[in-house]
Amino acid sequence: MQYCARVAVRPERAAFEMIRHGVEPLEPYQTATTPWLCKCLACPAVDITPTYANVVLTGQGGCDHCGGRKRVPEAQAVSEMLAVRGTPA
Repeated sequence: MQYCARVAVRPERAAFEMIRHGVEPLEPYQTATTPWLCKCLACPAVDITPTYANVVLTGQGGCDHCGGRKRVPEAQAVSEMLAVRGTPA
């Protein structure tokens, strides 16, 4: 059993909470602040590494790709905006 903020966290419960928040763990739980290899349940992203603390405790979400936090090259961003008739600033 591991602890997070002095509260016991069972590995099964940690995995359940991650799945409930949209990411499926691909390896066993270690600690709340250790990057955890997962796959996103909302998009095809695999090999994302959120932490239990970020996903479950702070509600930041697990996937940078579908969460809007993944940086892409400027050329790709402009072409994606033009594809949906957007105006790049």
